[in-house]
Amino acid sequence: MAERIHPYYYLGGLVGLVVGYIVAKIYEIWVIVDLEREIHHGPIPMFFEISTTKPALFTLM
Repeated sequence: MAERIHPYYYLGGLVGLVVGYIVAKIYEIWVIVDLEREIHHGPIPMFFEISTTKPALFTLM
């Protein structure tokens, strides 16, 4: 008899997707605010061009 996959694996995947989406949105907001204020704390943030010009693509990356 084949072993069933434990439901916690699905729950972990769902939580990972939600947390990843939230982190992507926070990063996107940070980049937009940083570029609008023209305050740079170092090099230009990674993925800044994609996150500001194509936010839907950035969310799915």
